[in-house]
Amino acid sequence: MFGAAGATISTAGDPHRFFAALLGGQLLRPAEQVEMFRTVPTENWIAHTGYGLGISSVTLPSGVALWGMGGALFGSWTYAHGTRDGGHVLVADINADWAYGDWHDPIGVFTDLLVAEFD
Repeated sequence: MFGAAGATISTAGDPHRFFAALLGGQLLRPAEQVEMFRTVPTENWIAHTGYGLGISSVTLPSGVALWGMGGALFGSWTYAHGTRDGGHVLVADINADWAYGDWHDPIGVFTDLLVAEFD
């Protein structure tokens, strides 16, 4: 039913290194990097976010824009977002059973972490 979802065995350090390299321009050619950062608003889903080619953006209340991706499956959520240059990345693995968000705000806990780290 969920294919490879949850099949990766990793630590928070692995997505941290990956997103730092991806955002920092070490994995894609410049033209591909430009295309990746073209996003469309995720209206009627998660406020203040956009989605592009395998990456999402979130704009914090202060106006800071961050880039990354996340995923969730039955109690386990992992999100990684950072500055566009990849110089500052935050990765969090949380037990979603403790999350207060619902499908209108599924990343409420992680957004609070982003605000604390980047605002």
